[in-house]
Amino acid sequence: MAPPSTLEVRNTLIEGLRREIVGPDPGPPAVQWAGPGSPLNGEEILRPQDRPKIRYGAGILFPSGLTYSGLVDGAADGPDPELAPTDVEDGSTGAGGADEADDDDEPPILNSFVPSSLGISFLGQLTGGLSIEARWADYQPRTLPGWVGSNDPSAELWFRTPHREQAEHHSPDHPTSCQQVIPLGGGSGPKLLIVDRPWQGGARLITLTLLNDKSAATDDTDCFFQCGLHARPLGDSRILPYPGRPDAELDPEERSLQLLYRHRPAYAVGHGCAAEWTTDGNGHVEQVRSDTLPCFTQHPIIARDALSGVDLSMLGLATASDADLVSSCEQLAVAYQRWIGEQQDEAEADGLSMELLATARDHLNRCGESHR
Repeated sequence: MAPPSTLEVRNTLIEGLRREIVGPDPGPPAVQWAGPGSPLNGEEILRPQDRPKIRYGAGILFPSGLTYSGLVDGAADGPDPELAPTDVEDGSTGAGGADEADDDDEPPILNSFVPSSLGISFLGQLTGGLSIEARWADYQPRTLPGWVGSNDPSAELWFRTPHREQAEHHSPDHPTSCQQVIPLGGGSGPKLLIVDRPWQGGARLITLTLLNDKSAATDDTDCFFQCGLHARPLGDSRILPYPGRPDAELDPEERSLQLLYRHRPAYAVGHGCAAEWTTDGNGHVEQVRSDTLPCFTQHPIIARDALSGVDLSMLGLATASDADLVSSCEQLAVAYQRWIGEQQDEAEADGLSMELLATARDHLNRCGESHR
């Protein structure tokens, strides 16, 4: 059996990280079995001490208005006696003790609100409509017959139930804004908020939000986990590049990046999460989605492996005569000058704004200085 490739190892690490931070992570000590063919078979069961809002750290929608302080205060009645330290000596808080800590230097994190919503925004020509899928899960406490992981036979474990619901949205024919709120899970789940605004050229700016609008309770059953949104254009609808700030408002570094990555547009932005998208072979966006733990593959920059009359291999440089070395360097300079000319032609013909064209000329002037 061949050893795993570096890409396979990387993907395994990322998947493990996702299971650890976002969940779910089904496995020992138990998983669900609800009978043959049940969709709940194999779903996660968390131990009594692994309350889901403490077990996981991302992808959670808490009740609206809940602060970190309320989350911590309601996390548990006390520390797990199996995990709490028993041999801490007095004065272990430091040389001056806890009383001398300067609380004024600490940020008011405990007064900050924990997230109760996530969303994505994107631009589209939506003449054929939009298909939306909301995903979330909840955990309910139940006893497990035969559970031997606790001395308390009435201890409740946390049983996961996943949910998926779909909705369609069709923009109005007239250039006005509209808003729609869709209760999910029969009213017991989060709410899907759709905000649809007109944009230039008949396009529509869409914001999809998944919202937990329950009151600021601290129970795990009031939270939603592993939350996500997926949107797919229907019929002849299509997703367009997301509009950014005008080039005239960008600083020099932002203009440089805008120029270099002008052929790799962003198609969505996230609110409380990242946004990702999938394209087909023609570059058309098939789907935009939220992602709590985004992952990106950075491909290596590979230099040209063959230039006419140029040998820059280590072996070639070590064994070539002085005349051959000079010839290779001269041909490299010729090839570099030719490349600069190609980039100049592309910049002039690419329909760039005045600001980006000026940035391109500045880049190429610097290349010319390097060539000289």
